[in-house]
Amino acid sequence: MNRMKYPDYVTSKRGQIIFRFLSNLADHYNKNTFWIKSQYGLYLKKFKNIPENWLMNLFQDYLINEMEWLPTIKKVSEYMTSRHDFQMHWHSVPLDQTYCENCRTDSEGKEGGFREVYFYGFRQSLNKKAEAHYKGSCNCTLASKSNHKSYLEIMDWMRAQDNFGEIHCSYFDPDSNRIVTAQEQSKHHWDKKIAFGIIRRGDPELGEDEGAVFACWDHPLWISVYGEAMCERYGIEMPPEIVEKFEKTRRDIKGYTAGRNIRSREKVQSKIDEDPRKYAPPVSLADAMGGSKVSKRITGSTEEHKSRVQAHIERNMTYVPSDTGRKNEQ
Repeated sequence: MNRMKYPDYVTSKRGQIIFRFLSNLADHYNKNTFWIKSQYGLYLKKFKNIPENWLMNLFQDYLINEMEWLPTIKKVSEYMTSRHDFQMHWHSVPLDQTYCENCRTDSEGKEGGFREVYFYGFRQSLNKKAEAHYKGSCNCTLASKSNHKSYLEIMDWMRAQDNFGEIHCSYFDPDSNRIVTAQEQSKHHWDKKIAFGIIRRGDPELGEDEGAVFACWDHPLWISVYGEAMCERYGIEMPPEIVEKFEKTRRDIKGYTAGRNIRSREKVQSKIDEDPRKYAPPVSLADAMGGSKVSKRITGSTEEHKSRVQAHIERNMTYVPSDTGRKNEQ
């Protein structure tokens, strides 16, 4: 089996994948080696951040299933981004870099870059104490490349608003293996939850940690549509009996929504039926131009009407012979 010989400017595995693809295009459309070399640099720059195995399959699929004429690099790129398995972070995140644990939002570290900031204190713009939620770029290597304001700058700006206010930022906690949100670090936030009976502090008499928080499962908020999200946010596990009630709430909401839609349609239909005026359904452009079955039925009735009109004209029309005919008779 003969191995392909690559020119000197092809120095990497990615380059070999691109060169083979361009060679296939050149064979199909009778392009020379100068064309391959001119396109090689553009393809290498365009697809530098795509995983090599995925790029190889992409080019193979394009040659087999998509190619109809000589494609531009823009056309190949559009096919790439239209695939269901394309990852958007390939546009912006280098393959050898990831976001840090404090700011990543996926398991691979390819999405994220922001830290939450929570503030409770005197806000000069409102002239009163209030909460505020912000997001700023993380100071990790990858996130710091963005043009967004850093979360550290935002925290400094908040301290200038009220030096005695509560200021917190999100961070990754290895013990709970999750990102602790900025809001849940605030005493003011938990005081509100406790006041409303949603959360309670630990009771030492029950052997609970006084510094920990526990859910008040009898509060209706836990079995509402927000219950699951709250458990995930605060790292609380929902008991089986609460899970059952929560699922029932979801089913009831789905049933109510479906029933409401049905009743709405029935109400509209009854109004149409009660209206003395007769409504004709709207027709599509194909119907209007005579290109569908519906339009053929309409056309048939139109032709029948034209025939009746023509018959009426013929019955009531008086024939007057021309003067030329009279002269010939004389």
